[in-house]
Amino acid sequence: MVKATWGVYVDWENDGDVTGTGENVTARVLNEPGVVFERGRDQIRALAPPMAGRCEFVLNNASKDYSVEYASGPLYGNLLPGREIAINTTSPVLATQWVGRVDDLQQEPFLKGGGRVRIPGLGMLARLKGIPVWVDLQENITTSAALALLFAEAGLAGSAYTLLDTGQTTLTAWWCAGDDAFDMLRKLLAAEGPGSAIYEQADGRIAFHSRHYRLLTARSTTSQVTFGNASTEPKHSLPFSYQPNLKDVVNSVTVAAAALSYDRDELRDLATIPVVPAVTLAPAGVAVISVVLDAPADLESTPGFYESPNLTLDGVAVGAYSATYDQATGLLFTLTITSAASYTFTFDAVVIRGYPSVSTALLVPQTVDASASQAKYGTRGLPGGFSPWPYITAVAAQELANSVVVNYREPRATVSVTIANANSTRLTQQLTREISDRVTVVESQTGLNAAMFVERIRHEVREGGRFHRTTFGCEKVGAYDDYFVFDVDNFDGESFGF
Repeated sequence: MVKATWGVYVDWENDGDVTGTGENVTARVLNEPGVVFERGRDQIRALAPPMAGRCEFVLNNASKDYSVEYASGPLYGNLLPGREIAINTTSPVLATQWVGRVDDLQQEPFLKGGGRVRIPGLGMLARLKGIPVWVDLQENITTSAALALLFAEAGLAGSAYTLLDTGQTTLTAWWCAGDDAFDMLRKLLAAEGPGSAIYEQADGRIAFHSRHYRLLTARSTTSQVTFGNASTEPKHSLPFSYQPNLKDVVNSVTVAAAALSYDRDELRDLATIPVVPAVTLAPAGVAVISVVLDAPADLESTPGFYESPNLTLDGVAVGAYSATYDQATGLLFTLTITSAASYTFTFDAVVIRGYPSVSTALLVPQTVDASASQAKYGTRGLPGGFSPWPYITAVAAQELANSVVVNYREPRATVSVTIANANSTRLTQQLTREISDRVTVVESQTGLNAAMFVERIRHEVREGGRFHRTTFGCEKVGAYDDYFVFDVDNFDGESFGF
């Protein structure tokens, strides 16, 4: 048995480093349950959405250092959720293994040992959940560019999502109108299609892989290791979980292709917004109203550069108004009304005028023949939760439908492979494998001998690393995952026209 040297740190002072008082908590981590952390997808399937990373450890709190209400403690006032957690190894490799933030400090004052504090943590993706986001209406934008805008508007620093592959799906129109950021992320990932991935790296940064990534990247095209149960290392250990997924085929897919256009024939009244209670403006008074429309509108002036026209009542000038976007989407903006110096007036409604949007949708079925699959397994559609952003072309929708069917018209087995730190060969694999790595898994009882992609990684570390189990959640490589793609459109100066 060999072990890594582990460190667990919490930035209680919230100053960007972990050198302050009580921030190295390694010696305070209790052996049961030790340190547990995981990241990847919420299910072991390439169609599954990403999972916000999770960790948990328990600290010895006999000293009361981590008692939130203990005013004499050295960390009093800094024991707060949102503080950064970093878990790393210093040997055999110096590397960060998980980064996230404190979710809670669960006090367990009467348990054996004189008191404990349980600290669950959440990864970077959790910071998108429950966050409403507003983004301007965008046209002909790639999924990766949309993700970058989404992350920025949700408040993530640019350094948190620097590893974005170039998306292969172009969205003809995309916007956020108060959408939950994590829900929108799931729609964008689904629109990119099978083979794409969004996950937290070991260093906490968000990575995005396009649907071409696993077709073009060496660590995904070539098996990085074989985990087997024979004599050759690295061998896997118990428990070993295998699911053939005979019921989880997908052989009947229809994808929506929506289009957004504007009727510019006539400037129309789009909405009447009641102002309740009515607003009375004294001379030189100012009122500010937030206006939300039901559908995106192409307004008369360029967003952010509105004129300040005169405001009239019954033909008499009584002031002026201006409209500015507040993280505009064509749905949300702010109207500022200013009364003239010598007039007082009351208003109880605002009429919004503009060019209304027109949304059309086409349902595009697959063209791939799945009749053999349907005869064997019955007709099976998309899994629940797989809901692509619909504003894509009909061609892109058909490619997406075909890709799902080709990948899943036959079952794709999933496994949970446990590797224990019995020797240096295994430990190296435990500490260096990553999401989207291709590995080979061999297991004699099930007859499995297949190339698989890593979709989830979980570590359980006890007694300072003496006991360390890593579980890799892997899905069998599908038929389409072995296709090749052309990534150039000319050869020796001659265009092939595709």
